Amino acid sequence: MGKEESLDELLEHTRVKNVSFRLA
Repeated sequence: MGKEESLDELLEHTRVKNVSFRLA
């Protein structure tokens, strides 16, 4: 559970970063 949650968080963080980069 912990590992899955960490992976999900990391994926979300990366997606947010990508969106920010595209918006920038």
